[in-house]
Amino acid sequence: MQWQKRDHLIISADDFGVSKKANEAILEVAQKGKIDRVAVMVGGEISEEEIKEILKTKVKLDIHLHLLDKEFFQNRKGEPSRKTIQRSIIFLTYFLTGKYSSRKVGFIWKKQIEGFYKMFKRYPDGINSHEHLHFFPPFFKVALKLKKEFSITYLRLGKKESGLKFNAVAFILNTLRKINLKFNRTIKLNISDYLISFDWLEEQKNFLENLPKKEKTEIVFHPERKEERQFLLENF
Repeated sequence: MQWQKRDHLIISADDFGVSKKANEAILEVAQKGKIDRVAVMVGGEISEEEIKEILKTKVKLDIHLHLLDKEFFQNRKGEPSRKTIQRSIIFLTYFLTGKYSSRKVGFIWKKQIEGFYKMFKRYPDGINSHEHLHFFPPFFKVALKLKKEFSITYLRLGKKESGLKFNAVAFILNTLRKINLKFNRTIKLNISDYLISFDWLEEQKNFLENLPKKEKTEIVFHPERKEERQFLLENF
């Protein structure tokens, strides 16, 4: 089945650079016109040929900010983990103990944006982050600062709740989303009306039918996962 209301959707693919398998899957769906945006992980595994191929597709290229080291990319095996809550607790501990201050994160993320420029000879079209780290309010301010500094237009966030049934991860992120909007209401943000990640959904089969009809919804996929790649190929 091909979804007919694509004009109201922003289809994004995350983790370009996290592995060779992820790159191949993202290139496949991009070349077939199934996605609109690709989130690039600087510091990962991206060849010159893959850079050329993704540029040919004309998709929007966003920076996928992260706090991972080279060892993560070298040792990573299999599909992306779904243990987001456990990793978030570890990350929060790091923040509270001072391992990741806002200043340090800003330095790391700025270097990643500069690395993006070296690869693609231009700055990113948008900003998002691995594990949605930029939703964490202190780091949301960092993301806003970098967005302004590098004239990056789009930010992954979402203005409203979609009304769909999500898992616990989405509940936590939605709470952070509200906090960020509340305390940054004077800043004009180029964001979608709604944000959904495919792996948040409790019911994945027919969720497209229940999306708001006349407002923009960004849907995030990880094409490295077989079921998500298949959904993209069959529905868009």
